[in-house]
Amino acid sequence: MEIDAEDLVRPRMFTVFFGLFIILGVASNFLMDDLGHGFSGYFLLYVALSLFLYYLGTRFVLRVPNRILVPIFVAVALAMSLREFGLYAVAMVAIILLISLKWEILMERCELVSLLGVALVLLNLLLLGVLPISEAGARFGSQTALMLFGYAFSIIGINFLFYKDPRKGLMLGAIVFIAMALYGFRSYLLIFASSICVQSIMLKRIRMGRIVGIAMIALVLIIFGGSFIVGQLEQEWHLSAFNMFFYRIGFTTHMLDLSCRAAGLFGVFHGEIWTLPSTSPLIGQYLVGGGNITTTILGPLVLDGGIFELPIMAFIGASLNSLYESSKRFTSHVPIYAIFFSILLISIEISPIPIFIFALLLALMISNAP
Repeated sequence: MEIDAEDLVRPRMFTVFFGLFIILGVASNFLMDDLGHGFSGYFLLYVALSLFLYYLGTRFVLRVPNRILVPIFVAVALAMSLREFGLYAVAMVAIILLISLKWEILMERCELVSLLGVALVLLNLLLLGVLPISEAGARFGSQTALMLFGYAFSIIGINFLFYKDPRKGLMLGAIVFIAMALYGFRSYLLIFASSICVQSIMLKRIRMGRIVGIAMIALVLIIFGGSFIVGQLEQEWHLSAFNMFFYRIGFTTHMLDLSCRAAGLFGVFHGEIWTLPSTSPLIGQYLVGGGNITTTILGPLVLDGGIFELPIMAFIGASLNSLYESSKRFTSHVPIYAIFFSILLISIEISPIPIFIFALLLALMISNAP
């Protein structure tokens, strides 16, 4: 039986990919001497329940008008950004709301939006005065508002440009890819490349054989790119690039288990994660005394509110399904779904809550526009 390539990018496939990640992580802990950790009943409970709730959510399409979504979006955005950016957060949220209102105008000029994005990304590097890819200590601090806006403009502009003109989109996309590579963040690069691939699948611009080839190339880049980045850190590693790949998955899974154990049934932060754009430092401090620790998409939810915040997985599933159904009705919405499905896949390892919820609300507002 021939496999339809689009089956790989439907919302429910997240449960398959996440399940595979967890299986690999558990296996790595049992098979690698550098890990060797067991797993708790809380871990099994949270993983199983979260996958069920996400899958349940994908059976629904959200039909929430913008008059309800906008106040929720503003509340989430301000709560997340005020602590980090102070009163500048108000201006940032206002700019984002204006972008959502003028979305069609911006997409008609997606090439200019892309160029603006790459210009902001490069300007941020100039202001930093160092290349984060070669200075591990500067990497986290390089994620300024300037860089984040630049990346957002870039990935949105390139995806819509690729939708309208694939050749021009790939040419300009290569420039953006190189500029972002200077930061040394694999996640940003993988989201960027994956969104183009997902869009190609949905628009029938790529065959299954080529998808397999691209996946193999991406795997090689992940393995050896991750090894190079880790090599810039101060500690010394004896693991090969191949073993480092499985160690990373196993370690992240172990950190999720520690989160589940620490959270119990009711969590420990009780709302604090929603006041931060990035939760990795907070979680790292709590679990191991410091560092930016990723715990998959589940970790922040579990540590914050335990079982009471797991229904957010159902909201994520319903949101992705709503964007998917919107892309089937209007092909001009395919780039939006491609971006968010790609972010969700990368979130299997990283912990983007609450910024992912903030972005999902914005995407739902845009998809509601006439």
